[in-house]
Amino acid sequence: MVNPFLHLMMHLTSRSRFPSAAAGHTRAVHAADAEYESEHEAQHAMMDCLGEMIWQAQRNKTAPDAAVYLGCLESSE
Repeated sequence: MVNPFLHLMMHLTSRSRFPSAAAGHTRAVHAADAEYESEHEAQHAMMDCLGEMIWQAQRNKTAPDAAVYLGCLESSE
């Protein structure tokens, strides 16, 4: 079951910037927009990477790592 509040939060977060990686995030957003048929589809690809970053942080008991997020975005291009 999908949590609608989490889904909405991830949509909003997928377009915000990570301060420590703003340039990389901006490049990834533009690349995702060019690769997918719609902005909504691109957001879902970015949301998958956001979820991966959060999952890894929880699994490793560490803070979320923007490098994990950006690496995921780059590998999905």
